[in-house]
Amino acid sequence: MIASLIELTGNTLGFAREVAEQQITEGRITAVERRLSLNLLQLLNMTDQARLEGHRGSANSTAVVEAAAILIRIAYRFQTIARQRLIGSELTLPQHVREGYAIQEQKYCFELELELQKLKSARPSRQSAPIAPTLPSTEPTPTSQG
Repeated sequence: MIASLIELTGNTLGFAREVAEQQITEGRITAVERRLSLNLLQLLNMTDQARLEGHRGSANSTAVVEAAAILIRIAYRFQTIARQRLIGSELTLPQHVREGYAIQEQKYCFELELELQKLKSARPSRQSAPIAPTLPSTEPTPTSQG
């Protein structure tokens, strides 16, 4: 499950960076949607299997599902930002507001990077304990982006 969670986190981070760096296209959005859907399906299949392993597997499974839900919400928020950016809705905002959004997006990417590093550094002994979802609880909102 950890490997799948790392993959989902990494793909979400990669997408968020593309959006934050304004390097996103409609084609990339579609490709990322497919990749994240596949990552999520794989992860959910693994969590179902883990639940059959008893209390510890069930606790880990629950925590991983919670973390995955947060990651998908974050990816969805960045997708909303990307689509609004592609249609040019941000261009009507003052420059200082757009700069504030850019700074905030970079902060979200930084937080995702920290979480990814925590997951990657997890040792087998730590993986046996329930995994607490510690992803950022603040997310960019569609209304704050245009």
